[in-house]
Amino acid sequence: MSLINGIEAQAIKDVIIAHPYIGTLLYRYGIACNTCGGGTDSLREAASNNLDDTARAELERQINDYLIARQVH
Repeated sequence: MSLINGIEAQAIKDVIIAHPYIGTLLYRYGIACNTCGGGTDSLREAASNNLDDTARAELERQINDYLIARQVH
């Protein structure tokens, strides 16, 4: 997973706090990190542990599209 600005290496909880829409995307893929109390896994780890290659690539595209639209670089 390669996302704009290296966001994939950040703790999932921090990513969701900064970008709630990414939490929505994750939830659509069955990754309920937005309801988890821990949130210490990186975004990359959360996606790798829960998705196959095809789904992970589509999630990556959707997150990058969101970040580009929000001009987060």
